[in-house]
Amino acid sequence: VKPNYQCFVIYLDALAKSRDPGAPEKAEAVLQRIEDLFADTKDNSFDFNNYGYNLVVDAWSRSRGPNRAQKSEEIIARMHQLHKKTGNRSLLPDKFSYSCLMNAVIKDREEGFAEKCASILTIMEQGDDRISPDYVTYNTVINAFGRAKKPEQAVAILDRFENHDVIQPHISCFNSALNAYGKSNRPDSAQKVLEILDRIEQTPDIVQPDTVTYSICIDALARSGDRDRIRLAEDLYHRYIARHQQSKNSGDHRWELSPGLFNALMLVYVRSSLKDKVQKVLGVMKRMEDLGTKPDRIAYNLLLGACSKTPDNVNDKIRKNTLEIAAKTFQHLQQTNGLYPDGISYNQLLWVCNLIGDPAERRETITALFKSCCKDGHLSGTILGTLKVVSGNHFWTLIGKEGGRGRVEAHQLDPSWSRNDGKGRNRAWR
Repeated sequence: VKPNYQCFVIYLDALAKSRDPGAPEKAEAVLQRIEDLFADTKDNSFDFNNYGYNLVVDAWSRSRGPNRAQKSEEIIARMHQLHKKTGNRSLLPDKFSYSCLMNAVIKDREEGFAEKCASILTIMEQGDDRISPDYVTYNTVINAFGRAKKPEQAVAILDRFENHDVIQPHISCFNSALNAYGKSNRPDSAQKVLEILDRIEQTPDIVQPDTVTYSICIDALARSGDRDRIRLAEDLYHRYIARHQQSKNSGDHRWELSPGLFNALMLVYVRSSLKDKVQKVLGVMKRMEDLGTKPDRIAYNLLLGACSKTPDNVNDKIRKNTLEIAAKTFQHLQQTNGLYPDGISYNQLLWVCNLIGDPAERRETITALFKSCCKDGHLSGTILGTLKVVSGNHFWTLIGKEGGRGRVEAHQLDPSWSRNDGKGRNRAWR
């Protein structure tokens, strides 16, 4: 019994979607076999189309190896060549093909990757209906410029999207443009974010902001140096809460609440110079719970972050109260289903240990924390740096290298100690 076209395509589909590290290469080999057997056939019992080619492009875009974009482009070029040879329009690349190519370009992060995505978008804009971009395509390109730290270009793509004759504006594209400025670390980022928010709110009949919109704006204020950032952030927060309550009373569910909104305001307080930031964060968490939104791990880590920024020279009452809040917060993370301390939790609590006045008690607490951190597998370079500061000369004894000196990395120690340390997840708010 000879396998037919459908058998090969089913096999190709399973292979391309597998997690096998060599899946793209194997899928491409099967695709070549399909081409050899069926590209020139006169059999009309099946439709020889771009489906198999798209599977391989998708496999390359999702792979972890290098040259994903180049490999994806090569497959798309083959689709064009085969169409030219056979006249079969169903072999031409479509919207999915070019979307996969964009994803591959973004993952490769080669020089000019965002501009490359914009070029692909232009090809799609100039094509027929089969490759015409949708809001997801525009959002991908806006995000690409955001990752490249080029917010002006991200907004330029948003402008192109707004001026499109057919596609209706979508809030996700505006949110991506907001995020591009919010994460750009530019001095004017907060001002630019508020300008985009104003642009959204001036066209309520076209697009409506959501909780992500306001969360990004407040987060951008937290990261900015704007002197008025606390007032501006609180104004945005209260505006959204008021709209949520009004919409809830009228049965409109567009103004839903999410932890991100509250977390963003807490970050504003944590990064501020306010002396009562711990109480401010606690107030937001209480309001969060009163409104029926459950605090997540990020919220508890922000509370620990506020505690960690309490100065060493505070009076005994504040010192004791802060230590109690930090201890209860950490215990809550340990004991609550669905929550658990991560690297950020441990890092912040290590900083809080500076508030412990008695040297013996401080050393004992730091030792217990370090052992718990290693047991949970959350040790990281960030935590080692904090540990070295707060534990002083006891540091080398703690890590089992008594008499050591210089720099030590987490990967040089027992690998089980850092088994759950995800890249980038353990950066602390300091």
